[in-house]
Amino acid sequence: MSKRIDTRQSRIGLLCLLLLLLIGRAEGQNVPSELVPSEVERLDGEKIRIAGNYPGLIYIPRNTPPISDSEYQQNFKVACGVYIAERAGEDIIRYARRFIVYIPDAELLPIGRRVARTLQLLHALHKDRLRLDHARTNPTVEVWLLRQGGGVSAEAAGRQFKNQIYFFNLLTDRTPVEWLREVAHEYGHYILPGVSGFTAPEEWGNGVLGERLFLCWLQNALQTNTLPADALPFAKPEDLDAYLQAKIEPLLRKICNEGISEAGMKRKDAEGMNYFTGAALYVDAVHGSRALKDAFAYTESADGSVFIRSSDFHRGILKSLETSNELRITTPFRKRESLVESLMVYLPRGEFTVANDPLIKRWEVVVGDSSIPIQTSSRLMVSRGAWRKLKIYLSKATESPVTLTFTRRGVGNN
Repeated sequence: MSKRIDTRQSRIGLLCLLLLLLIGRAEGQNVPSELVPSEVERLDGEKIRIAGNYPGLIYIPRNTPPISDSEYQQNFKVACGVYIAERAGEDIIRYARRFIVYIPDAELLPIGRRVARTLQLLHALHKDRLRLDHARTNPTVEVWLLRQGGGVSAEAAGRQFKNQIYFFNLLTDRTPVEWLREVAHEYGHYILPGVSGFTAPEEWGNGVLGERLFLCWLQNALQTNTLPADALPFAKPEDLDAYLQAKIEPLLRKICNEGISEAGMKRKDAEGMNYFTGAALYVDAVHGSRALKDAFAYTESADGSVFIRSSDFHRGILKSLETSNELRITTPFRKRESLVESLMVYLPRGEFTVANDPLIKRWEVVVGDSSIPIQTSSRLMVSRGAWRKLKIYLSKATESPVTLTFTRRGVGNN
């Protein structure tokens, strides 16, 4: 009997030890999972409070127990906790940890701080736009900054696996915007839906989408003054503008000029990934981030597997637009050469009332087939859902976006 009790106690003790090892690695770095404002004052180390529209906290303990990562067995002497701020009204009531950035040594701390700030900002933008957070069961992403590459990823800038993100070759020369791109790419692999099946440049599309989408959101935050220019990590606003103009605007203009085609969304090569990325950017820019969230929510695998493809996302986009009671269409480009803006939009079947932005003089749907929409200045009736050209006539020159709102009849009106 005593042997059974001893064996049971030994097992319980072993389980407790394993549990402590699993949940205690981050806590052992003196980076608490939660903090209230009064506790921040008593922390021993560097504390960077982030105010404004995307508040948070970066905490670097003075003394960090050394730790090595499980994948590459490299040593790290500095841990940097990254927290989001939770508010009640204007008051911060709690800081919740979302990242721990592990840094090899104090020499690389300046890079580590900027990586931490970038992750804090990208998380805040994602939560603000798509209303989604990290998984409740494991909300902390561990980020490892390595001086060199590791294993099969020696030539890669980074790698993501579950809740682990690695950045390699820290001392390699990078342009300022390249740092933003790399961090956004790996975080996109973690936080955005995993559209897969591409043959180039990689199998999963959420990394490229992350770098393009997050950088668009950063630019928008700067343009709307929700993010001060000096709060942009690594780069200057003009660096970001140049990158978006070169890498992102062409993808977006292609969709605005042509609409989203089924054939384009079925491609699996590098151009197919660009097309998928452009389609997602289009939905976000023209219909808003809520519409992008809905499109992902409606995306299901056609064959019932756990993997979704770009063509599945295409069906998700159409279904989200067809079932929406309110269709908001915003012009995506600030620079205009004339007072007429044209773009392709998907108009679902139905009868809608239309509300104009004050800067819109008039609008019209250009008809190219026999299924003719019936329109007036405030009404639109569409007998068959299809992509159609929408022309918007402005009353005066402006670089501000303008919006038309189509509301399905019977929803909030007579």
